[in-house]
Amino acid sequence: MTCVEAWSALTNAIVHLSRVPGLSWVRKLQLILLKSVAIVGYHWGKLTTMNAPPARTPDYVVLVDDSGPLPLPTAFDNLKQLVTLRLAVNSGPAVARNAGTAWAHRHGASVICFLDADCTAIGLYHDVCGTLNGRRLADASLLYGCTCNLSITPASISRLEFDSGFPDAAFEDVEFCVRARKMGVSLTYCESAVVRHHYENGVGGLFRQFRRYGSFERQMCLKHPEYLNWLRASREISC
Repeated sequence: MTCVEAWSALTNAIVHLSRVPGLSWVRKLQLILLKSVAIVGYHWGKLTTMNAPPARTPDYVVLVDDSGPLPLPTAFDNLKQLVTLRLAVNSGPAVARNAGTAWAHRHGASVICFLDADCTAIGLYHDVCGTLNGRRLADASLLYGCTCNLSITPASISRLEFDSGFPDAAFEDVEFCVRARKMGVSLTYCESAVVRHHYENGVGGLFRQFRRYGSFERQMCLKHPEYLNWLRASREISC
């Protein structure tokens, strides 16, 4: 089934990318090749986990050090509104974001923006294909947004945390948004907001990124069986 899905995704991508206005055929071919890498990486991740068991105010910058082996850069020393939180044990991005969110809740934050560090043709690929913009449903609401450009109002999601059962940087933000949606939280896309974000460089980095995504899809579907139907009914948000 995964091979059929991959072939369907690839053929749809070829049709979509071949119709993007303002790009030469050389650029379109380049994007189609990159899309092929992403699709293969995603479905490779799905295949490798198919039979595996699921894993279990003022404006401040809250920097969560997930028990990293290196000291923080000295450039941070002069930032007066920087709060640094160091976790005792490396626990993954979901736990780190929950720690930062908890600090913001305690200090009365009205809006919380998530940032992370992940440009070349890879950057163009992400812009055209909308990898990091999330996906929109037919009613114009968001199915999900990515944490590199996700903002929340604490009052609306006081009952929500990221699920630490997603220990890697993959699907923890999708699961967060889908769970919020099921709880009645409104998810909208801000057309005027622009987030400058560094991507993983190189074809190998693109493959690894989508392999991570694919490897956690099964776990996502076990938690939220309606996810795949919503995904099929959604569309990428292109820049």
